[in-house]
Amino acid sequence: MNKNKIYMDLDVNLNQIKSVTLKQYNYDSQWLVIQVTENGKPFYLEEQDVCIFKMRTPDGREIYNDSVFTDNMIVVEITKNCCTNEGTGEAELNIIDENTHSQIATFNFYITIEKSVYNDDDIEGSSEFASLTDRIIEADKAIADTKAAIQDLQDKLDSRYFVLTADKDVANGVPSLNEEAKIPLSELYESSTSGKGIVQLTDSITSTSITTAATPNSVKQVYDAIIAEENRATTSENTLDEKKADLASPTLTGTPKAPTAAVGTNTGQIATTSFVQTAVGNGISASDAMIIKGTIGTDGTVSVLPSTYKTGWTYRVVTAGTYAGEVCQIGDLIIALTDRDGSDNSDSDWCVVQTNINGVTTGNSSDDIVTFISNDNIDSNEWTDVPTLVSNEKHSSIFNKISTMFKNMRYLYKMIGTTDISTIGGGTVTGAVNALNTNLSNLNDSFFYDQTYNDGNVRVIVNLFGKLCQIYVMLKAPVSNYTLNLKVINPKLAARYTVFITPRAYVIGYITDSILIISGDNHITEQNIGQGSFVFLVR
Repeated sequence: MNKNKIYMDLDVNLNQIKSVTLKQYNYDSQWLVIQVTENGKPFYLEEQDVCIFKMRTPDGREIYNDSVFTDNMIVVEITKNCCTNEGTGEAELNIIDENTHSQIATFNFYITIEKSVYNDDDIEGSSEFASLTDRIIEADKAIADTKAAIQDLQDKLDSRYFVLTADKDVANGVPSLNEEAKIPLSELYESSTSGKGIVQLTDSITSTSITTAATPNSVKQVYDAIIAEENRATTSENTLDEKKADLASPTLTGTPKAPTAAVGTNTGQIATTSFVQTAVGNGISASDAMIIKGTIGTDGTVSVLPSTYKTGWTYRVVTAGTYAGEVCQIGDLIIALTDRDGSDNSDSDWCVVQTNINGVTTGNSSDDIVTFISNDNIDSNEWTDVPTLVSNEKHSSIFNKISTMFKNMRYLYKMIGTTDISTIGGGTVTGAVNALNTNLSNLNDSFFYDQTYNDGNVRVIVNLFGKLCQIYVMLKAPVSNYTLNLKVINPKLAARYTVFITPRAYVIGYITDSILIISGDNHITEQNIGQGSFVFLVR
């Protein structure tokens, strides 16, 4: 049975008279759902708070019941003790902090227990009635249990939980069992690669059969072998990782070997000691020999080449730089080709053997490949500043700057466009812009046309604004029978001309298809005009 929920709110500060009415004997079937407020606003409960429902019943008994709260609402279950006696009782809610033992209570509210039409005590005193009631309840339960059992049996029948005689040895039925209570093999399908069925197990891990199935033991053997191989491979990989040289700037140990290039080779190929020996031998006479004197560079045997040396003296470069007029890299050899005693020294006294691949600077490089980051973009939409080229700059940096310039040129080409401007401003972009600015300036200027009639002075001002032409006729004195011949500078500029006469400021007309249309002053008459000029009378 669903619980009957009665909602109300109680305040801890405001004494508002609240009441609720319950029916006598309606116990364990009703809940009071209470929202606690503080000055009319929600009073928030915390996890350590405990809620206790206190009630003084109509017959003067005191009841203390625990309550629960959920979503900041306190739920009080109405027990049998709360509604046994008719009348009006008082109640309140106490909220206690379990940690600090502080408590706060709501203001009292009234609970009225409405009298039932009969007294339960009288009914319970009649054993016959109680016995009848118990039997009715037991009968209802038995009926419900029977219905549930019938439904369960019907569900099992519908799902073929039981094997019926009619289902045995028929299509879509079940086979009969043999004397061992097993399905005969003749009643079963054998499995194949194209259909399901029974299959024979095999413990072999080398079988190639397609009609048998592996046992868990054979699968376990294969699994163990795979794990063992995986562990061996992992160990080998770790050993290789520990012993292999890095791809970038590798440090080799032992005596690494490499193919010896042919004499005269000038590429990025590694130079072996054999190649170096041959190259040095070609630079020194056959009767001379290399004499290793040490290293040259920072923290080397020497930091600069000596002024006194003998033929064959050799230094190995340990700091990149320029020595004997040649750009040298770490690992290059510098060999003396002549004897000097401190005078007449020359860079040509020395031979630089470039043994480091990054230091090779001579030879035909037409087929060499340069790796660099390209900034070129076929659909460039912005300009990018390019740093200045400097001496000793790497090829990759130079080509990066060149690619940026290509991108900027594409951007300029897109901005300039492809329209032919060879006849405007000398054919240059700046010339064309200046010419157009000049034409626009002339177009917007006013010009004056003065004409004198009798003793009066008449001034005509024509303003051109793009497609709009404004004509002002200014009279210093009244005139009559005055004919104004005004030549239109460019008839194609506009199809409408508005004319103002000052100081009378009449709008007298506009021109459409070379005809002056008159409006306003009835002293002005319409006149037909020719191409490029118009005439009107002022009377």
